Amino acid sequence: MSSKSISPIVLAFLSFAQVFGQVKYTLKMADSLYAKQAYPTSAIAYASIIDAGQSEVDILYKAAVANAQIQQAEQAVAYLKQAMGKGYDDAYLSETRFDFNFYPILHTIAWKDFYAKATGHLDEQAARIQHPTYRAELLDLWRTDQLYRRMIFGRFGGRPSNELAVATEAVDRFNAKRMEQIIEEIGWPDAEKVGRDGAHAAWYIVQHAVFNPILMRKSLALMEKALEQGLIDGVDYAYLYDRFQAVSYLGPQLYGIVRRVDIKDEYLVNERRKAIGFTASLEEYLAGYTVRTKSQYKARQDSLAQAYQENILLGAAQLQAGDYQKASRFYGKAMRCYGFIQTQDIYECARAYSLLNTRRSRFSAIQKIRSLAARGFQDVEKIKSDTAFKNLLEEKNFKEICQFMAAQ
Repeated sequence: MSSKSISPIVLAFLSFAQVFGQVKYTLKMADSLYAKQAYPTSAIAYASIIDAGQSEVDILYKAAVANAQIQQAEQAVAYLKQAMGKGYDDAYLSETRFDFNFYPILHTIAWKDFYAKATGHLDEQAARIQHPTYRAELLDLWRTDQLYRRMIFGRFGGRPSNELAVATEAVDRFNAKRMEQIIEEIGWPDAEKVGRDGAHAAWYIVQHAVFNPILMRKSLALMEKALEQGLIDGVDYAYLYDRFQAVSYLGPQLYGIVRRVDIKDEYLVNERRKAIGFTASLEEYLAGYTVRTKSQYKARQDSLAQAYQENILLGAAQLQAGDYQKASRFYGKAMRCYGFIQTQDIYECARAYSLLNTRRSRFSAIQKIRSLAARGFQDVEKIKSDTAFKNLLEEKNFKEICQFMAAQ
């Protein structure tokens, strides 16, 4: 698409911004245009930003996508080549292989030549692994995972049709079940067994198995051992660890992956990130964020401890009084106090949500029961016999999590 089809106002702004060095504003506009899938204009905006010296990996990736979407293959590849020198490593390249955003140029000579040269070493490594068949299967599972997610986020802005959402959920459950079988058959699929890209694919599949916290917990334990031997990517482990902590209400995260979840000893987070393999600090990862100092962190912890106790007491009182809406609200606030959440309080929170008995509250109740499973809770009969959960007995996801707990 030519520049003639782009709004003159937008072009004028970009020209002004480039002349006067307003990179910050240009980036904001570029990201906004990119989010709206206005790829011709965002490609121009990103080009001006990169020409001005801003060439972080995220910017280069978006510039590559924008150019791929308007079928400018050579320019897209040029940006990816730049990204490779700035931390766009094997894991990223593996993901790019299945990235729906690059489909418009997958047939081009420029793309095929780039990818063959950039990933040739992955295939060379694969020739020496223990289980090449498992590697091929894991990459196929991952390819399907990515196809559906790129459709959701690349084409539907994160709001898919009900049919697409159901299909994606089915893919996730199939992949998770196969991962359970693979782990039983060969243990954790690490780099020696399935190659670096196969190991990355395995991590990706488990990360989307939030409906099966027991699989996530088991995978983390196995990945930790593999990490000690240098057989998996430390960043993969960090992502899964923080995600598991967050979705299961287990406690604070360690690396700052999940927004709005407290970080253990936050003032040390950048040391942990560097040690595990991150190239970016938390401030760089979360633009505009400032890491708390030791004294600020302590004050935050004191505040959370007080808020937790207050909301738990208020929630328990309202639950006893039969006001399930207020009880759910107070327990919900308590569940945001990572690091202080107790197993019994999660159980009572699940009861409050279930008794409220709305579609949304029943969903939240099942989430909390999954959190119990993540903590090793196994008393399935207690849950099934609790009259507070009678509203959930016929729910598919409730039956599923009970089966997972019973099989521990």
